[in-house]
Amino acid sequence: KELSNVRSSGINAEYGDEDHDDDDDYDDDDHDDDDKGCYFPDLIARGERVDHYESEHYAHYQCYKPYVMTPNKMMTMGSMSSSVQLASMHENYNMAFCSDDRVYLPECLEPEEAGHCGLPKYIENGKSIQVMFPKDLMREYGETEDDYEYQYFDDDVIGMMKEVMDDWDSQHQEVDAVMPFMARYICDEGFVMMKTMRGDMGWCRQDGTMEIPRCVRSDEFVEIQFKLTHSDKMKMVDKQGNVFGGIVQAMMVTSEGYSEDAEWEYGCNDGFNDNAAGAICRSQGFRHGTQVPVSKKVKLLKAAGAMVLPQSMTTEMSHEFGWTDFACDYDDTVAWSESCTASRYEDALEERGAKAVCFDFDRMAVECYNDDDFGIDIEVKFSKKKITCNAQGAKKGNAIDLGSLGLTVTFMIDDEMIETDASYRRKKGYMTKYNLRGRQFDCISCEIHAGDTFIAEGKTCKGD
Repeated sequence: KELSNVRSSGINAEYGDEDHDDDDDYDDDDHDDDDKGCYFPDLIARGERVDHYESEHYAHYQCYKPYVMTPNKMMTMGSMSSSVQLASMHENYNMAFCSDDRVYLPECLEPEEAGHCGLPKYIENGKSIQVMFPKDLMREYGETEDDYEYQYFDDDVIGMMKEVMDDWDSQHQEVDAVMPFMARYICDEGFVMMKTMRGDMGWCRQDGTMEIPRCVRSDEFVEIQFKLTHSDKMKMVDKQGNVFGGIVQAMMVTSEGYSEDAEWEYGCNDGFNDNAAGAICRSQGFRHGTQVPVSKKVKLLKAAGAMVLPQSMTTEMSHEFGWTDFACDYDDTVAWSESCTASRYEDALEERGAKAVCFDFDRMAVECYNDDDFGIDIEVKFSKKKITCNAQGAKKGNAIDLGSLGLTVTFMIDDEMIETDASYRRKKGYMTKYNLRGRQFDCISCEIHAGDTFIAEGKTCKGD
């Protein structure tokens, strides 16, 4: 009732509809289309009514999946020049209201038509406390409007907003300007948040789906912690000793931390996908991941689980299989997201029998990386007789042999191109013989092109 009063007062203030005494004898059951007054239908196109206020001037609706709730344009008409005002109205986006004996209903639209995902103000056992609109981010790119009232956010939030928008393709640049694409949530007292990869933030995806945190009771809270093992044998440790992949082990963690009987368990790669590998890698501080086969050096060809197999094929494992069928629909999730699914290994054995049995070579393994796109890193070095443009290409963490791509390299001294021939070696990149003795210069650089298209450049200067 308190929430209803808050919502009602917000609409009344905007439309000046403060006196409801004349409506006390209004009766839905006796409604006549010829009578004055407003009628809120139980059903709207692709949605249904979920409550009704005593004043009979307001009603809430929800959309059937996958349709997206979109407020009536009359609701936002007076706030089109202010993200601050739009944010204050977020909780009323699914509301129908009556003004001058006319009903204004929200709409349930296809995600592509809506241009947003319908981020909710209220989630189960929680609510949003801050919402972000596309124009708030456009300000960061210098695309401002003099008469628009923007919201301001700290650098961390701006960074997350940019990440979300960067994931949207060009057709979604025409996103609905009056609808939020990102929101910060809190849980009601007594509930614990199961966070997203961006903490307490929820956001829209370009396909109209959303990723939002969940609020659960402390005794229902479960997260999964991961660690990567056998990384050295799988050659997934860089020169600085940083681990970027390995065989995955997992442990369930409650709101109170590790339980006394908790154990690290292997995952079986049956049904495993790259999006799930990304969820694991994000727990290790990376942005993306891909599934990889277990290295031959750590394959032991032994079976695991409750199924009885010949002794010649089985030995005691230090860690048992605990999970299988781990898969996620998107590459922006954590393992406990509602966009991910998994099965306990013992349940899979009971359900599928021999088809679910996993061996050592079925152990889940990942390779983690940060850049999902093709990129080239360049380091320029020189001696008295040689210049090296050490260019190393990679995509999704996989090294790319640039020599097979037909690229060309240009060497420059103080930004002036020099005429020279270059050779290529996969581990050392592009090299050229050039006599630098007695040559006065500040910087040496190189550029890589694919035909007439610039790809990458590197530079080193004497003062560096």
